[in-house]
Amino acid sequence: MPLNNKFTNSKFDIKTYNGLVYIAEIKTNKLMIFNSYGKLIQTYQNGIFKTNPDLKIKKIDFEGIQAIYPLKDFIIVADKLNNKKSKFNQKENIAYFMRILILNKNSSVEILGQEGLNGMPFPQIYDVNVDENGNIAIISIYSEGYIIYSYNKEFSPLYKIYVNKNLLKTIDNQKKKYNISIDKVFFEVNKKTLYVKTTYYENIGDNENINDLGIKIKDQYIYKMSLKKNKELEVINKIALPKNLLDDKQESFINIIKIQKDKIIASTNMKNLSNNLIWKLDSKGSIKEQIALIEPPNLMFLSESLSKDGILSILYGGKTGVSVYWWNLNALLKL
Repeated sequence: MPLNNKFTNSKFDIKTYNGLVYIAEIKTNKLMIFNSYGKLIQTYQNGIFKTNPDLKIKKIDFEGIQAIYPLKDFIIVADKLNNKKSKFNQKENIAYFMRILILNKNSSVEILGQEGLNGMPFPQIYDVNVDENGNIAIISIYSEGYIIYSYNKEFSPLYKIYVNKNLLKTIDNQKKKYNISIDKVFFEVNKKTLYVKTTYYENIGDNENINDLGIKIKDQYIYKMSLKKNKELEVINKIALPKNLLDDKQESFINIIKIQKDKIIASTNMKNLSNNLIWKLDSKGSIKEQIALIEPPNLMFLSESLSKDGILSILYGGKTGVSVYWWNLNALLKL
């Protein structure tokens, strides 16, 4: 299971695509689309809400919207089913209670499941990766790690991959010395390339709480793996992430925001850190660029995302509502 940090467990999800801002409000089962000036131009919501004639409102049968992934021709929505529709496999010890909704531009809605359209529900959905060819990887999380379900652009199933501690045990004996967390998984379907970010750590006592996670971080790595024809994974690169980022005698937890164009975009999650530090790392884990984002005062971090065109969006909450801040990492980090 991944280590908890400030980038998870938000009641909002935010994404940007082609100059538009997509915000899902988990509590109200609502998806809102804004233009770059902050004007609400489209809403998807359940039928329990009244129609507003001043807005384009599309009523969708959301059961428990969790995350959104806007694309050119449709929007992917991770939707949590109610208990009556969920399934539990006692032998696998896995609960299947999430579906993928495909919201098409023509207002039609399709449901993606494990076997393709109208298939069985997924376990808890952790992330969705879409490559440049339109292939989709649904990354689900369960008690032992992750299950990756991948599909082509016609939503036909391709590969099913398990990423867990047993997999890492076969490729790295460091597990014997420390606890291990699998924090992030990315899968490029067309390249059959898998990235796995891990943290090796030791538990510490209450009086040694030196960071937000309450652990002593020893090492952090990204494993780059290739899916072979026999469907086995082969490690082609082990990237050691930087240590002592802030020279403060403690290891920073490194959050991987995205891996694109062989560049690693990461940020730190430090105790009592007022600024958000963003790093660009090369394929060897070396720092190439770094910036400090001055975060707005008196606002609380809610959610963040990095678009394919290099725009970092961070959603903050305050007493009067929420605010979205953008940074062009193409210019700041030379992506």
